[in-house]
Amino acid sequence: DASARGKKLAKTPSKSEFGQEDMLAQYPSIPLSEYAADGDHLFINADFPGLRAVHRDPWIFLVSNLLSRDECEHLMVKARPHFQPSYDYSNSHRTSSECRIARKETQ
Repeated sequence: DASARGKKLAKTPSKSEFGQEDMLAQYPSIPLSEYAADGDHLFINADFPGLRAVHRDPWIFLVSNLLSRDECEHLMVKARPHFQPSYDYSNSHRTSSECRIARKETQ
């Protein structure tokens, strides 16, 4: 409608427009005590510095400053040629891909 055309669309601020703490504040903080390793979930070290749960189903965790920019770029370069479709998580509405890298290659 005409009134909607005159309104500006909400813009998500970029990381450069506010600090990392402000950026992380947009996510909820779920108590790590609610997570339990079972047949479907792996062990998570709840004492890991900066670990934060932000979603329950599926469980999603954030770790501030886990990798440096250089480490992230190196990992992406290493992984790029190994990506393949992840059929377990893809369907007619969504596709995804995965890459498995041996732990010894990430140290």
